Amino acid sequence: MKLTRGFFLITIIFLAILFNYSCTSKQISITPELVSPENNATNVPFNNVVLRFKTTVGKTYDVIIKDSATNSQVFTTTIKAEKEIEQVIVPKGIFSPEKKYKWYV
Repeated sequence: MKLTRGFFLITIIFLAILFNYSCTSKQISITPELVSPENNATNVPFNNVVLRFKTTVGKTYDVIIKDSATNSQVFTTTIKAEKEIEQVIVPKGIFSPEKKYKWYV
């Protein structure tokens, strides 16, 4: 009886510690997070633009850029994250000056 009670108490303590750790440990983000350019950035050079975002290593991401006025897609690429902050270089000729664009990951 004492052995069963001791085992039960140890199990409860272990589960409480495990629950506490899982609730307070750093959570891994599953969604990408914008690094640069900032939201609503202006005066971004339109040749060889570099888009940076935080990722989860090992996940695959689709990067999509659309014309803000027409919502038409002007560029897309897929990357597999190999580091915490990834970047995509948009080749020269994709963007036009004086136009607004939005990008999604």
